[in-house]
Amino acid sequence: MFELNYQGIDGSVWKLFDRDSPAIVPEGTMEGLVGQIQERAIVPVGAPGQLLQGVTIEAMRGGFDVLLRVDSWEPGVLGTLVSRFRRAWSTTQYGVLQIVGGRLGSVQARVRLETPIAAYVTDPDNVADTTVHVGLVADGGVWWSDTLRAGGTARVSNPGDTAVWPRVRWEGSGQSVILPSGAVVRLPSTSTPATLVLDNAQSCVVVDDAGRVLTSLWRELGGRVLPEGVPPGQMREYRLSKGAELQWQLGVLDPWA
Repeated sequence: MFELNYQGIDGSVWKLFDRDSPAIVPEGTMEGLVGQIQERAIVPVGAPGQLLQGVTIEAMRGGFDVLLRVDSWEPGVLGTLVSRFRRAWSTTQYGVLQIVGGRLGSVQARVRLETPIAAYVTDPDNVADTTVHVGLVADGGVWWSDTLRAGGTARVSNPGDTAVWPRVRWEGSGQSVILPSGAVVRLPSTSTPATLVLDNAQSCVVVDDAGRVLTSLWRELGGRVLPEGVPPGQMREYRLSKGAELQWQLGVLDPWA
């Protein structure tokens, strides 16, 4: 049994598969919301088929209807609910859509509206329920698992559909991490927790727990860190000192598997 939950841009939480929820997705209205790929392949001369060189994961799109309902026919009650629901979404800011129940337990995607929710079809003061359609875009292209953590010798297996780029969180002095290639990274001393992002797309930046860039620590590393991730279907080993922790997430195209 699956759960579908949404945390709005305003912090509100909507349980969209809960029968007792004032906002519920009717059966048969969900579409898309699985990852889309663009193949990169070459066709060999004089041979059948093609040779797959790789794939590009595109933005994920889809949506669903939402039935908004109240127990009262009193004027203004449904309108208040509808307004609150609409304020939870944006075309430029991200909410979090979560699916619970697949092989990874829980996955989530940052989503925004593809277009604004359409205007009322009926006057909310004259009815006790109304249905709206929510069309979504997940620019990240995949569903991400909850954060996994390990210390010491961390063996990271990747059963997902996209590369895993771990993060190293540490505090104090004398901390280090040995990357899968054998490269040793000596981490700068810090009196507060810091995290090194081993991802070239983020230039191996160092951030605090709120995601703010720690420029001084980043500069101390002086470009000596090379990104080392885990390709899909493979495993890599990271060795961390006692005061450091490895964190990572798995990304999948199909959240229902």
